[in-house]
Amino acid sequence: MQCSYSNVIQTKQIVVSYDNQLTIECDNVMRGTSGNVITRYNSEVVTPVYQITAGGSNATIDATGVITIIASGLITVQSTYSDYTVTKEISLIYEQNVESETIVNDDGSVTTTVTETVENQDGSTTATSVSNTTNSDGSTAYTETTTETQQDGSSTTISNTTNSDGTTSDTEISVAADGSSTSQTTNYDVNGDPTTGSNNTTDVLGNSNTQEIEYDSEGNTTVTNFTIDTTNNTSGNGEQFDGNTKVDTDYYPFDATQAFECMIHFKLDNRMPPQPDKQSTILNAKVADPAPWWGFDIRRDSDNKKLRVGTCFSDGNTKSDMITIDNPNAANVYKIKFTYNPTVPSGSTTFVAYDMLKNTNVMTSIKLFPDTDAVKNIKVTIGCNIDKNGNPQRYAIVDIYEFYIRRVDPATL
Repeated sequence: MQCSYSNVIQTKQIVVSYDNQLTIECDNVMRGTSGNVITRYNSEVVTPVYQITAGGSNATIDATGVITIIASGLITVQSTYSDYTVTKEISLIYEQNVESETIVNDDGSVTTTVTETVENQDGSTTATSVSNTTNSDGSTAYTETTTETQQDGSSTTISNTTNSDGTTSDTEISVAADGSSTSQTTNYDVNGDPTTGSNNTTDVLGNSNTQEIEYDSEGNTTVTNFTIDTTNNTSGNGEQFDGNTKVDTDYYPFDATQAFECMIHFKLDNRMPPQPDKQSTILNAKVADPAPWWGFDIRRDSDNKKLRVGTCFSDGNTKSDMITIDNPNAANVYKIKFTYNPTVPSGSTTFVAYDMLKNTNVMTSIKLFPDTDAVKNIKVTIGCNIDKNGNPQRYAIVDIYEFYIRRVDPATL
Protein backbone atom coordinates (compact mmCIF):
# COMPACT_ATOMS: atom_id res chain seq x y z
CA MET A 1 0.00 0.00 0.00
CA GLN A 2 1.27 3.50 -0.82
CA CYS A 3 0.27 6.90 0.52
CA SER A 4 1.70 10.28 -0.46
CA TYR A 5 1.45 13.88 0.77
CA SER A 6 3.23 16.77 -0.91
CA ASN A 7 6.67 15.40 -1.77
CA VAL A 8 6.62 12.71 0.91
CA ILE A 9 5.83 9.13 -0.13
CA GLN A 10 5.39 6.27 2.32
CA THR A 11 4.83 2.58 1.48
CA LYS A 12 4.05 -0.44 3.65
CA GLN A 13 3.44 -4.10 2.90
CA ILE A 14 0.22 -5.49 4.40
CA VAL A 15 -0.76 -9.15 4.56
CA VAL A 16 -4.47 -9.60 3.65
CA SER A 17 -6.34 -12.75 4.59
CA TYR A 18 -9.93 -13.77 3.70
CA ASP A 19 -11.97 -14.97 6.64
CA ASN A 20 -14.64 -17.59 6.04
CA GLN A 21 -18.17 -16.52 6.83
CA LEU A 22 -20.87 -18.66 8.47
CA THR A 23 -24.36 -17.16 8.42
CA ILE A 24 -27.90 -18.20 9.32
CA GLU A 25 -30.57 -17.26 6.80
CA CYS A 26 -34.15 -17.32 8.04
CA ASP A 27 -36.75 -14.82 9.15
CA ASN A 28 -36.36 -13.14 12.52
CA VAL A 29 -40.00 -14.07 13.19
CA MET A 30 -41.23 -17.61 12.52
CA ARG A 31 -44.98 -18.28 12.51
CA GLY A 32 -46.92 -21.53 12.43
CA THR A 33 -45.94 -24.99 13.62
CA SER A 34 -42.62 -25.48 11.84
CA GLY A 35 -39.91 -23.72 9.88
CA ASN A 36 -36.44 -24.22 8.49
CA VAL A 37 -33.06 -22.68 9.30
CA ILE A 38 -30.58 -22.37 6.41
CA THR A 39 -26.87 -22.01 7.13
CA ARG A 40 -24.36 -20.79 4.55
CA TYR A 41 -20.57 -21.09 4.63
CA ASN A 42 -18.60 -19.12 2.04
CA SER A 43 -21.87 -18.69 0.08
CA GLU A 44 -22.35 -22.47 -0.02
CA VAL A 45 -25.26 -24.12 1.77
CA VAL A 46 -23.96 -26.46 4.47
CA THR A 47 -25.44 -28.77 7.11
CA PRO A 48 -23.79 -27.85 10.40
CA VAL A 49 -24.50 -29.10 13.89
CA TYR A 50 -27.68 -27.36 15.04
CA GLN A 51 -28.83 -26.79 18.59
CA ILE A 52 -31.12 -24.48 20.52
CA THR A 53 -29.07 -22.80 23.24
CA ALA A 54 -31.91 -20.75 24.75
CA GLY A 55 -35.69 -21.16 24.81
CA GLY A 56 -35.58 -24.92 24.41
CA SER A 57 -39.06 -25.30 25.86
CA ASN A 58 -40.50 -23.37 22.91
CA ALA A 59 -39.16 -25.50 20.05
CA THR A 60 -36.96 -28.38 18.91
CA ILE A 61 -34.57 -28.53 15.96
CA ASP A 62 -33.43 -31.61 14.01
CA ALA A 63 -30.13 -32.40 12.31
CA THR A 64 -31.18 -30.72 9.03
CA GLY A 65 -32.28 -27.47 10.68
CA VAL A 66 -36.05 -28.00 10.69
CA ILE A 67 -37.65 -26.30 13.69
CA THR A 68 -40.80 -27.69 15.30
CA ILE A 69 -42.60 -24.91 17.19
CA ILE A 70 -44.08 -25.94 20.51
CA ALA A 71 -45.05 -22.56 21.96
CA SER A 72 -44.72 -18.85 21.29
CA GLY A 73 -41.52 -17.22 22.61
CA LEU A 74 -37.87 -16.58 21.87
CA ILE A 75 -35.22 -19.14 20.97
CA THR A 76 -31.55 -18.88 20.13
CA VAL A 77 -30.33 -21.18 17.39
CA GLN A 78 -26.65 -22.07 17.19
CA SER A 79 -24.97 -23.51 14.08
CA THR A 80 -21.46 -24.94 14.23
CA TYR A 81 -19.51 -25.90 11.11
CA SER A 82 -15.77 -26.54 10.95
CA ASP A 83 -14.22 -24.09 13.44
CA TYR A 84 -16.99 -21.52 13.07
CA THR A 85 -20.09 -20.89 15.15
CA VAL A 86 -22.96 -18.52 14.52
CA THR A 87 -26.11 -17.83 16.56
CA LYS A 88 -29.42 -16.14 15.82
CA GLU A 89 -32.37 -15.17 17.98
CA ILE A 90 -35.77 -16.05 16.51
CA SER A 91 -39.19 -14.98 17.74
CA LEU A 92 -41.70 -17.84 17.50
CA ILE A 93 -45.44 -17.37 17.11
CA TYR A 94 -47.23 -20.70 17.46
CA GLU A 95 -50.26 -20.87 15.13
CA GLN A 96 -51.69 -24.30 14.43
CA ASN A 97 -53.20 -23.42 11.03
CA VAL A 98 -50.16 -21.46 9.88
CA GLU A 99 -47.07 -23.18 8.51
CA SER A 100 -43.73 -21.60 7.68
CA GLU A 101 -41.15 -23.25 5.45
CA THR A 102 -37.75 -22.15 4.18
CA ILE A 103 -36.15 -24.13 1.37
CA VAL A 104 -33.01 -23.85 -0.75
CA ASN A 105 -33.86 -24.21 -4.43
CA ASP A 106 -31.70 -26.00 -6.99
CA ASP A 107 -30.41 -22.68 -8.34
CA GLY A 108 -29.15 -21.61 -4.91
CA SER A 109 -31.99 -19.20 -4.17
CA VAL A 110 -33.75 -19.33 -0.80
CA THR A 111 -37.55 -19.21 -0.51
CA THR A 112 -39.48 -18.68 2.71
CA THR A 113 -43.23 -19.36 2.56
CA VAL A 114 -45.85 -18.71 5.24
CA THR A 115 -49.24 -20.37 4.61
CA GLU A 116 -52.46 -19.90 6.56
CA THR A 117 -55.36 -22.33 6.03
CA VAL A 118 -58.96 -21.48 6.94
CA GLU A 119 -61.83 -23.98 6.95
CA ASN A 120 -65.01 -22.31 5.69
CA GLN A 121 -68.55 -23.03 6.85
CA ASP A 122 -69.53 -24.56 3.49
CA GLY A 123 -66.82 -27.22 3.82
CA SER A 124 -64.35 -25.55 1.48
CA THR A 125 -60.89 -24.40 2.56
CA THR A 126 -58.93 -21.28 1.76
CA ALA A 127 -55.14 -21.36 1.86
CA THR A 128 -53.32 -18.02 1.65
CA SER A 129 -49.55 -17.96 1.40
CA VAL A 130 -46.82 -15.35 1.09
CA SER A 131 -43.41 -16.32 -0.31
CA ASN A 132 -40.18 -14.34 -0.34
CA THR A 133 -37.35 -15.55 -2.56
CA THR A 134 -33.79 -14.25 -2.48
CA ASN A 135 -31.72 -15.23 -5.49
CA SER A 136 -27.96 -15.81 -5.47
CA ASP A 137 -27.42 -12.53 -7.35
CA GLY A 138 -29.27 -10.56 -4.67
CA SER A 139 -32.50 -10.06 -6.61
CA THR A 140 -35.77 -10.90 -4.87
CA ALA A 141 -39.31 -12.02 -5.68
CA TYR A 142 -42.46 -11.61 -3.59
CA THR A 143 -45.43 -13.92 -4.29
CA GLU A 144 -48.97 -13.92 -2.91
CA THR A 145 -51.05 -17.07 -3.54
CA THR A 146 -54.64 -17.95 -2.70
CA THR A 147 -56.10 -21.45 -3.20
CA GLU A 148 -59.81 -22.21 -2.81
CA THR A 149 -60.51 -25.96 -2.47
CA GLN A 150 -64.07 -27.30 -2.65
CA GLN A 151 -65.44 -30.44 -0.98
CA ASP A 152 -65.39 -32.36 -4.28
CA GLY A 153 -61.64 -31.80 -4.58
CA SER A 154 -61.79 -29.12 -7.26
CA SER A 155 -59.75 -26.00 -6.64
CA THR A 156 -58.74 -22.62 -8.03
CA THR A 157 -55.35 -21.05 -7.37
CA ILE A 158 -54.43 -17.43 -8.16
CA SER A 159 -50.81 -16.36 -7.73
CA ASN A 160 -49.17 -12.95 -8.25
CA THR A 161 -45.39 -12.41 -8.22
CA THR A 162 -43.52 -9.11 -8.06
CA ASN A 163 -39.79 -9.14 -8.82
CA SER A 164 -37.24 -6.63 -7.53
CA ASP A 165 -36.58 -5.41 -11.10
CA GLY A 166 -40.20 -4.31 -11.41
CA THR A 167 -41.43 -7.15 -13.60
CA THR A 168 -44.44 -9.21 -12.51
CA SER A 169 -46.29 -12.41 -13.38
CA ASP A 170 -49.79 -13.78 -12.82
CA THR A 171 -50.75 -17.47 -12.70
CA GLU A 172 -54.19 -19.06 -12.48
CA ILE A 173 -54.64 -22.82 -12.00
CA SER A 174 -57.98 -24.64 -12.10
CA VAL A 175 -58.26 -28.28 -11.02
CA ALA A 176 -61.49 -30.19 -11.70
CA ALA A 177 -62.92 -32.87 -9.43
CA ASP A 178 -61.78 -35.57 -11.90
CA GLY A 179 -58.16 -34.43 -11.57
CA SER A 180 -57.87 -32.65 -14.91
CA SER A 181 -56.40 -29.16 -14.72
CA THR A 182 -55.56 -26.05 -16.70
CA SER A 183 -53.04 -23.36 -15.91
CA GLN A 184 -52.16 -20.04 -17.48
CA THR A 185 -49.19 -17.79 -16.70
CA THR A 186 -48.62 -14.29 -18.07
CA ASN A 187 -45.44 -12.29 -17.52
CA TYR A 188 -45.35 -8.48 -17.60
CA ASP A 189 -42.57 -5.92 -18.06
CA VAL A 190 -41.94 -2.92 -15.80
CA ASN A 191 -44.61 -0.95 -17.67
CA GLY A 192 -47.26 -3.61 -17.03
CA ASP A 193 -47.31 -4.78 -20.64
CA PRO A 194 -47.47 -8.57 -21.19
CA THR A 195 -44.28 -10.16 -22.50
CA THR A 196 -44.38 -13.99 -22.48
CA GLY A 197 -46.74 -16.62 -21.15
CA SER A 198 -47.43 -20.33 -20.98
CA ASN A 199 -50.45 -22.59 -20.91
CA ASN A 200 -50.63 -26.14 -19.64
CA THR A 201 -53.38 -28.72 -19.53
CA THR A 202 -53.44 -32.01 -17.64
CA ASP A 203 -56.23 -34.34 -18.72
CA VAL A 204 -58.25 -36.76 -16.62
CA LEU A 205 -55.67 -39.49 -17.31
CA GLY A 206 -52.92 -37.41 -15.73
CA ASN A 207 -51.12 -36.69 -19.02
CA SER A 208 -49.84 -33.15 -19.36
CA ASN A 209 -49.28 -30.69 -22.21
CA THR A 210 -52.22 -32.04 -24.22
CA GLN A 211 -52.91 -28.49 -25.39
CA GLU A 212 -49.90 -28.81 -27.66
CA ILE A 213 -51.81 -31.41 -29.69
CA GLU A 214 -54.64 -29.87 -31.70
CA TYR A 215 -56.97 -31.98 -33.81
CA ASP A 216 -59.39 -31.11 -36.57
CA SER A 217 -62.72 -32.87 -37.10
CA GLU A 218 -60.96 -35.64 -39.02
CA GLY A 219 -58.49 -36.35 -36.24
CA ASN A 220 -55.57 -34.81 -38.12
CA THR A 221 -52.89 -33.22 -35.96
CA THR A 222 -49.75 -31.12 -36.22
CA VAL A 223 -47.83 -33.49 -33.90
CA THR A 224 -44.68 -34.83 -35.55
CA ASN A 225 -42.74 -36.40 -32.67
CA PHE A 226 -44.60 -39.71 -32.59
CA THR A 227 -43.07 -42.33 -30.36
CA ILE A 228 -44.14 -44.96 -32.89
CA ASP A 229 -45.72 -44.61 -36.32
CA THR A 230 -47.36 -47.69 -37.87
CA THR A 231 -49.42 -45.82 -40.48
CA ASN A 232 -48.11 -48.04 -43.29
CA ASN A 233 -48.20 -51.20 -41.23
CA THR A 234 -50.46 -53.22 -43.55
CA SER A 235 -48.12 -56.19 -43.22
CA GLY A 236 -45.21 -57.23 -41.03
CA ASN A 237 -44.81 -57.65 -37.31
CA GLY A 238 -45.70 -54.19 -36.12
CA GLU A 239 -43.72 -52.66 -33.27
CA GLN A 240 -42.98 -55.17 -30.52
CA PHE A 241 -41.77 -54.47 -27.00
CA ASP A 242 -40.90 -56.95 -24.30
CA GLY A 243 -38.81 -57.09 -21.15
CA ASN A 244 -35.59 -56.90 -23.17
CA THR A 245 -36.54 -53.72 -25.01
CA LYS A 246 -36.35 -50.30 -23.40
CA VAL A 247 -39.11 -48.11 -24.80
CA ASP A 248 -38.41 -45.08 -22.60
CA THR A 249 -37.13 -44.29 -19.13
CA ASP A 250 -40.39 -45.40 -17.52
CA TYR A 251 -40.52 -48.87 -19.11
CA TYR A 252 -39.96 -52.02 -17.07
CA PRO A 253 -40.56 -55.70 -17.84
CA PHE A 254 -43.89 -57.00 -16.66
CA ASP A 255 -43.80 -58.78 -13.33
CA ALA A 256 -46.80 -60.26 -11.54
CA THR A 257 -45.38 -59.07 -8.21
CA GLN A 258 -45.36 -55.44 -9.39
CA ALA A 259 -48.23 -53.08 -10.08
CA PHE A 260 -47.90 -51.37 -13.45
CA GLU A 261 -49.57 -48.79 -15.64
CA CYS A 262 -49.76 -48.70 -19.43
CA MET A 263 -50.99 -45.76 -21.50
CA ILE A 264 -51.40 -45.48 -25.26
CA HIS A 265 -52.48 -42.29 -27.07
CA PHE A 266 -53.33 -43.10 -30.67
CA LYS A 267 -55.23 -42.20 -33.81
CA LEU A 268 -57.05 -45.14 -35.39
CA ASP A 269 -57.65 -44.69 -39.10
CA ASN A 270 -61.05 -46.30 -39.05
CA ARG A 271 -61.62 -45.40 -42.69
CA MET A 272 -59.34 -48.24 -43.76
CA PRO A 273 -61.19 -51.49 -44.49
CA PRO A 274 -60.89 -54.26 -41.87
CA GLN A 275 -58.60 -57.17 -42.51
CA PRO A 276 -60.13 -60.48 -43.70
CA ASP A 277 -60.84 -61.49 -40.09
CA LYS A 278 -62.62 -58.11 -39.70
CA GLN A 279 -60.68 -57.07 -36.60
CA SER A 280 -57.59 -54.90 -36.06
CA THR A 281 -55.46 -54.69 -32.94
CA ILE A 282 -54.10 -51.43 -31.55
CA LEU A 283 -52.33 -52.89 -28.51
CA ASN A 284 -51.79 -56.53 -27.61
CA ALA A 285 -50.13 -57.41 -24.28
CA LYS A 286 -50.08 -61.17 -23.88
CA VAL A 287 -47.95 -64.12 -22.86
CA ALA A 288 -46.09 -65.12 -25.99
CA ASP A 289 -45.11 -68.65 -25.05
CA PRO A 290 -46.61 -71.15 -24.60
CA ALA A 291 -50.15 -69.75 -24.46
CA PRO A 292 -50.58 -66.38 -26.15
CA TRP A 293 -54.04 -65.62 -24.82
CA TRP A 294 -53.31 -64.46 -21.29
CA GLY A 295 -53.13 -60.66 -21.16
CA PHE A 296 -54.73 -57.38 -22.15
CA ASP A 297 -56.17 -56.26 -25.44
CA ILE A 298 -57.29 -53.10 -27.26
CA ARG A 299 -58.74 -53.69 -30.73
CA ARG A 300 -61.32 -52.56 -33.26
CA ASP A 301 -64.19 -55.01 -33.32
CA SER A 302 -65.42 -56.87 -36.39
CA ASP A 303 -68.38 -54.58 -37.05
CA ASN A 304 -65.97 -51.64 -37.54
CA LYS A 305 -68.07 -49.51 -35.16
CA LYS A 306 -66.65 -50.37 -31.75
CA LEU A 307 -63.39 -50.62 -29.81
CA ARG A 308 -63.01 -53.65 -27.56
CA VAL A 309 -60.95 -53.03 -24.40
CA GLY A 310 -60.36 -55.64 -21.71
CA THR A 311 -58.64 -58.79 -20.47
CA CYS A 312 -58.42 -62.12 -22.26
CA PHE A 313 -57.67 -65.67 -21.14
CA SER A 314 -56.41 -68.94 -22.60
CA ASP A 315 -59.90 -70.46 -22.61
CA GLY A 316 -61.14 -67.66 -24.86
CA ASN A 317 -63.11 -66.10 -22.02
CA THR A 318 -62.55 -62.44 -22.89
CA LYS A 319 -63.89 -59.86 -20.45
CA SER A 320 -64.18 -56.66 -22.41
CA ASP A 321 -66.09 -53.41 -22.64
CA MET A 322 -67.09 -51.79 -25.91
CA ILE A 323 -66.53 -48.18 -26.93
CA THR A 324 -68.88 -47.06 -29.68
CA ILE A 325 -67.14 -45.28 -32.55
CA ASP A 326 -69.53 -42.49 -33.50
CA ASN A 327 -68.09 -41.85 -36.94
CA PRO A 328 -66.63 -45.03 -38.49
CA ASN A 329 -65.89 -43.09 -41.71
CA ALA A 330 -63.32 -40.83 -40.02
CA ALA A 331 -60.15 -41.19 -38.00
CA ASN A 332 -60.63 -41.32 -34.22
CA VAL A 333 -58.23 -40.29 -31.46
CA TYR A 334 -58.17 -41.90 -28.01
CA LYS A 335 -56.09 -42.16 -24.87
CA ILE A 336 -56.53 -45.48 -23.10
CA LYS A 337 -54.80 -46.31 -19.84
CA PHE A 338 -54.93 -49.55 -17.88
CA THR A 339 -53.44 -50.21 -14.46
CA TYR A 340 -52.79 -53.63 -12.97
CA ASN A 341 -52.80 -54.21 -9.20
CA PRO A 342 -51.59 -57.68 -8.10
CA THR A 343 -52.27 -56.97 -4.41
CA VAL A 344 -56.01 -57.31 -5.01
CA PRO A 345 -57.31 -60.92 -4.83
CA SER A 346 -57.45 -62.35 -8.37
CA GLY A 347 -55.62 -59.26 -9.65
CA SER A 348 -57.48 -56.06 -10.52
CA THR A 349 -57.17 -54.22 -13.83
CA THR A 350 -58.72 -50.77 -14.28
CA PHE A 351 -59.27 -49.42 -17.80
CA VAL A 352 -59.93 -45.74 -18.54
CA ALA A 353 -60.61 -44.50 -22.08
CA TYR A 354 -60.71 -40.85 -23.16
CA ASP A 355 -62.03 -39.63 -26.51
CA MET A 356 -59.70 -36.78 -27.49
CA LEU A 357 -61.96 -35.38 -30.23
CA LYS A 358 -65.03 -35.28 -28.00
CA ASN A 359 -62.91 -34.26 -24.99
CA THR A 360 -64.70 -36.68 -22.70
CA ASN A 361 -64.15 -39.85 -20.73
CA VAL A 362 -65.97 -42.67 -22.60
CA MET A 363 -65.20 -45.67 -20.39
CA THR A 364 -64.07 -46.64 -16.90
CA SER A 365 -64.03 -50.36 -16.19
CA ILE A 366 -62.55 -52.76 -13.61
CA LYS A 367 -61.75 -56.37 -14.51
CA LEU A 368 -60.24 -59.21 -12.49
CA PHE A 369 -57.33 -61.29 -13.72
CA PRO A 370 -57.63 -64.78 -12.18
CA ASP A 371 -54.01 -65.92 -12.48
CA THR A 372 -51.45 -63.30 -11.54
CA ASP A 373 -48.61 -65.71 -12.38
CA ALA A 374 -49.67 -65.61 -16.03
CA VAL A 375 -48.90 -61.88 -16.22
CA LYS A 376 -45.17 -62.54 -16.11
CA ASN A 377 -43.18 -62.14 -19.31
CA ILE A 378 -45.99 -60.89 -21.53
CA LYS A 379 -45.02 -59.05 -24.68
CA VAL A 380 -46.51 -55.77 -25.81
CA THR A 381 -47.21 -55.47 -29.53
CA ILE A 382 -48.37 -52.25 -31.18
CA GLY A 383 -50.31 -52.26 -34.44
CA CYS A 384 -51.17 -55.96 -34.73
CA ASN A 385 -51.95 -59.17 -32.88
CA ILE A 386 -49.86 -62.34 -32.56
CA ASP A 387 -51.49 -65.72 -33.08
CA LYS A 388 -50.70 -68.94 -31.21
CA ASN A 389 -47.78 -69.65 -33.51
CA GLY A 390 -46.27 -66.19 -33.03
CA ASN A 391 -47.37 -64.91 -36.42
CA PRO A 392 -48.77 -61.37 -36.81
CA GLN A 393 -52.43 -60.86 -37.65
CA ARG A 394 -55.24 -58.29 -37.32
CA TYR A 395 -53.18 -55.32 -38.52
CA ALA A 396 -54.24 -51.80 -37.49
CA ILE A 397 -53.62 -48.54 -39.29
CA VAL A 398 -52.70 -46.44 -36.27
CA ASP A 399 -50.50 -43.47 -35.31
CA ILE A 400 -49.09 -43.56 -31.78
CA TYR A 401 -48.58 -40.13 -30.19
CA GLU A 402 -47.61 -41.35 -26.71
CA PHE A 403 -46.92 -44.75 -25.22
CA TYR A 404 -45.45 -45.87 -21.92
CA ILE A 405 -45.37 -48.76 -19.46
CA ARG A 406 -44.14 -48.11 -15.95
CA ARG A 407 -44.23 -49.55 -12.46
CA VAL A 408 -46.46 -47.83 -9.92
CA ASP A 409 -46.99 -48.11 -6.20
CA PRO A 410 -50.05 -50.34 -5.66
CA ALA A 411 -51.02 -48.16 -2.69
CA THR A 412 -51.81 -45.37 -5.17
CA LEU A 413 -54.23 -47.49 -7.21
